[in-house]
Amino acid sequence: LIDTVVSVHGINPSISIEVFMHKGDALNEPQQMDLRRKVKTNVTEAVTSRLPALRSGALPVTYHLTSIFDHSVFEAFSHVVQKLMPQLSHVQSLLDMFVTNCGITRTFLFDVSSKIFVARENSVFERPSYELCSDAVDLMKEFGELYYDPKSAAAEVKGKPPVESVEPAPT
Repeated sequence: LIDTVVSVHGINPSISIEVFMHKGDALNEPQQMDLRRKVKTNVTEAVTSRLPALRSGALPVTYHLTSIFDHSVFEAFSHVVQKLMPQLSHVQSLLDMFVTNCGITRTFLFDVSSKIFVARENSVFERPSYELCSDAVDLMKEFGELYYDPKSAAAEVKGKPPVESVEPAPT
């Protein structure tokens, strides 16, 4: 990791580096925080010792503790995707207006296929709200597959109305 950070920083000093530490579910909350702090401290010290011109506060590395058994992987990838979106502030402003005008409390804009939230309104991130919305997306996907008819979807794509097949009544 340290060699990678040093090499990448030499090529592009303004690059943002994302570190995913998997299997975080094996640790309790204080252990997770301690692990993240130790890794961040060790990496920062090692990189700044090899790159003395780099101030310790300027190291562009973000750490994500994840697990496949909860929503943390999707949440971490969501934050990475949001960093890559130049229009994020505009989308967040639109979601803020939506929240204000509709009197709702939270909004998440999801990519349904990947369960990544592309944006949310400008309020404090609440993990339980995100997890609830993520579970609702899963539920909608599962129910959608139950009622999805590939023949009618293909006909609609071609611009033709869907053809209903009528089965003869049993005699």
